[in-house]
Amino acid sequence: MKKGLLSITLAFLGTTTFAQNVGVGTNNPLEKLHVDGGTVRVSALAGAGQRVVYADNNGNLTALADGTASQVLTTNGAGTLTWTTAAAAGDITSVTAGNALTGGGTTGAVTLHADANNGLTVNTGADKIQLGGTLIQATTITQGVHNMNFNLNSSGDFHVQDNGTNKFSVLSNGDVQADGTTFYVDQSTNRVGIGLTGPTEKLDVFSGTANAIFGHSSNVGGYLGFENNITFSGQTLQGAGVYANNPAAGYTSIYAQSTGAATVAANVSYSNVWMASYSLIDYDRTGTASASYAQLNTDNSTNTNNQYGSRSLSLNDATTGTVGANVGLGAFGDGNNARPGYGLLAAGFTGTEDAYGAEFQGIGGGGGQFVTVADDLNNRKIVGTGTVSEVIPTANHGRITLTCPESPEYWYQDYGTVELVNGQAHVELDPILKDIIVVDKDNPMRVFCTPAGMTHFNGVAIMNQTATGFDLVELNGGNHSGTVHYQLVVKPKTNYGEGRFQQANAPSFARHLDLPKAKTANQHDRKKVFEWPADWDVYGYRAEFEEYRESLKATATQTKQDR
Repeated sequence: MKKGLLSITLAFLGTTTFAQNVGVGTNNPLEKLHVDGGTVRVSALAGAGQRVVYADNNGNLTALADGTASQVLTTNGAGTLTWTTAAAAGDITSVTAGNALTGGGTTGAVTLHADANNGLTVNTGADKIQLGGTLIQATTITQGVHNMNFNLNSSGDFHVQDNGTNKFSVLSNGDVQADGTTFYVDQSTNRVGIGLTGPTEKLDVFSGTANAIFGHSSNVGGYLGFENNITFSGQTLQGAGVYANNPAAGYTSIYAQSTGAATVAANVSYSNVWMASYSLIDYDRTGTASASYAQLNTDNSTNTNNQYGSRSLSLNDATTGTVGANVGLGAFGDGNNARPGYGLLAAGFTGTEDAYGAEFQGIGGGGGQFVTVADDLNNRKIVGTGTVSEVIPTANHGRITLTCPESPEYWYQDYGTVELVNGQAHVELDPILKDIIVVDKDNPMRVFCTPAGMTHFNGVAIMNQTATGFDLVELNGGNHSGTVHYQLVVKPKTNYGEGRFQQANAPSFARHLDLPKAKTANQHDRKKVFEWPADWDVYGYRAEFEEYRESLKATATQTKQDR
């Protein structure tokens, strides 16, 4: 009895029971029998080699009898395991997808017959599939986040064709070409050509006999390389390098601008034939029109050089032969017999008295002359160097020149005839002349008389001189009767008070220079010199004049704002 208890105790030594689970080597069995570590031995399963153990339908563990060499274990899917012999190596005798594998035998190779299409072809004899077939359906390749590269690493080109004609090409040198010469990129020069290969500029457009480049908005457009004929005002031009068209109100056809640090002109016209610039306007509206308009706005108070709104220069370097004259500015106004025509209409406006209508200069090998027209500073219509002359083309004496006399101060002259009776006569001044002259003790009338047909005439004295006339009395008590011609020299009101040898202006290009030797002693004060009121004040159209002047200022202001 004691011996049996000892056997049971030894049997359970090292075994722990927990909640009806039995643990071997663990105090926390997780299954009915939980062995932790070591090897579980079942004597009934012992045998030669390794065994395949399976559970039968009663849960008994049983060793499966071994099969023969090269057999594989298969199942019928219903709980029956069977050792079966593997098929011998050689042909695949059946393919579910179709008869695409042939040849072989028990020891031969297997040949795959592929039906290549939709962009793939079979390279016959090389047993290879290659690109080059015809697409038989719409095909999409989605690259996702991956690049698709076509590496031109040799002399081959990449072409996209339409019926064998190249439509888009990437050449092996990196150039890109589309539709023949329609578009070409030269990668070696970073130039683009349209209508040609080998562009010579960053963008080179060649259109042959058609127009080249057309740029336009909804209201205005223009061409570069306009090949079509242009007809206007009865004239036809055979195309133009630049052609702009502006049919909409408020838009400008061509506008060129240089600003900021620019040191060159916004627009330069050059030609070696005919004209460098030609402007023509067909105008049938009311208002003022100009075929050419130039305006200069300057607000640099430190610039002492002359500023020119418009300047023209004509050069001829020919040293031999007979050539026509060089004309710096040719101006023609044709009134067409219906209205006045002005060859040149010039006006100078300023906020000071220093305003000039125009200045003309003639500088030659023998010296130079200048003439200022409408000199508002000195109240002169014409002033300048040289003489004032008249040219008369005579039939018998050639083209003769008559020169006007000059005077240190301003005088009016008048000529008349009076009848002397018994040595006396009275001369009444012309009513108009009386209103525009000054006659007083400091400015007497100068009268020079010449008798007609009176050989023993004693001469005359001027008596009873007033602002309206004077008497002539024969000297030495003479009492001759007859005709006396006289010349009258009187002081005008115009510029009265400026004195003799008044200071004249310098030419415009030297007006800013301080030249002491060029100054006269008579530096008169213009505010103390008499001037007639302006034409528009006398005849009541100052409002129209101010409107004209303000329109010029407004144009200048708007142009400054546009800059």
